[in-house]
Amino acid sequence: MADTVYGLLSTLISVTTAQMISLLPLWNILNYKRRKSLLFLSCLLLYIIASYFTSIFIIRVDLQNLQIIKMSLSIPMLIAVSFLFLKYIWQRIFLISLALMFGPINSGIGIYVAQTWFVNSNALLAESIATLAVTVITLPPLLLIVKRLCSNLYMKQAVTFWQIIWLLPVLLFAVTIITSSYLHESDQGTAFIVIRVLLYFTMLLICYLIDTSTRQAVQAKTAEQTAEFERERAERLDENLKKQKQLVSEIPPESLIVCGELTLNTANRQAFLVDADLKLNSKEFDLLAYFISRENEIVTADEAYLAVWKSPYVSTDHAFRGCLERLRKAIASSNYEINYIRGKPANLGSQVEKGYRFIRK
Repeated sequence: MADTVYGLLSTLISVTTAQMISLLPLWNILNYKRRKSLLFLSCLLLYIIASYFTSIFIIRVDLQNLQIIKMSLSIPMLIAVSFLFLKYIWQRIFLISLALMFGPINSGIGIYVAQTWFVNSNALLAESIATLAVTVITLPPLLLIVKRLCSNLYMKQAVTFWQIIWLLPVLLFAVTIITSSYLHESDQGTAFIVIRVLLYFTMLLICYLIDTSTRQAVQAKTAEQTAEFERERAERLDENLKKQKQLVSEIPPESLIVCGELTLNTANRQAFLVDADLKLNSKEFDLLAYFISRENEIVTADEAYLAVWKSPYVSTDHAFRGCLERLRKAIASSNYEINYIRGKPANLGSQVEKGYRFIRK
């Protein structure tokens, strides 16, 4: 019974570690839907059951083959949970390769300790404890770097990079398996441990370099896109300025009001954004003209209502609010906006008047 429990513990350490490496860095971007959570929990339950029944027969298997048994349990679950992240399949493949690469490092050291310093009766317990200890020490730094690396998952320009880079952990995994077999046959225990430690730090270095390279590529692409956006924006502003100058030349000076990209013709009561007619009604036009005349000043609802509707403001009258919202939508794409300023209570200092302010964005 004790051997069965130790075998279960040993197998679960391997399966859980593999899932943490391949799943945790992506978990923050998972769309939390109930069916996906149930799929993950179902897979986990199935493989816990599989681990239990497998652990019953582990006592009949030499510890050299224990690593293969663990991998046989980890790989199907790694693939099954991949259905949660079909959108990020290449990043998922990279993480699976990384998990497979990490497996022989912690479990290999654990098996080596069990075979070297403990008798066969305690081999499974020693292997489990040693594997768990190595995992606790080596897993957090790897997860930290990989989680930082996966923060660039949203960048489309990094997709091609991900399609290639997953091969690096696969190559390291092949090196691990080949050196493991050779060193075990030649009984070079110290080299066995040293090779795994070197492979672990090589894996950390690769993840760090990938992270640095990806971030530099993303920053360069972002800078290029920003420069292109600014260039297009400058061209658009120049074109808009030409259109607005053409429009202004057609309006008599005494009927002209210009504020940024907004042009008002008071003669025929038309408002334009560059050269496009905003199609404002009479009240909306008057309200816009009033706000322009009070640019950067705080205008109360009472003042605006009295100026446009020529009567005192009544809070139950929704005409002002409706007119204001329509006006805000009409000028939304301009370089001006109408902000609401909240008043500050007198006990917090100087009184700030509550109202609206027409300002440049």
